[in-house]
Amino acid sequence: MKTKPIIVTILLLLAIANTLKAVFPTTPLSGGGTGTVVNPYIITTADDLIQVRNAVNTANGSGVATASYKLSANIDMSAQGDWTGLGALNNPFKGVFSGNGFKITGLKMGAASVSYNGAVASY
Repeated sequence: MKTKPIIVTILLLLAIANTLKAVFPTTPLSGGGTGTVVNPYIITTADDLIQVRNAVNTANGSGVATASYKLSANIDMSAQGDWTGLGALNNPFKGVFSGNGFKITGLKMGAASVSYNGAVASY
């Protein structure tokens, strides 16, 4: 009976699809990219930066915390609330983040009582 290998294959494909869903941002960044060193995710807006931070901080060790990112514009975060760093003690950012000559301004560091708080947290 060949149904057992088929069921195992289907379950394996579902597990892989679920993993890929967790690895990559749920919506593409406005600048595109694939997250590799050669083709990094391109961050062009404050919303992109927030999306990257949220994806990295909920990645639970997936590839998004080790991907490559690059700014392609100056980003003003002054209209945003307090910033929680990109990465955390139990989920550090170990990727590449290139400012590419651009600036992030108006970043408000929240939670002064929290240890290891920074714009990008890699421990």
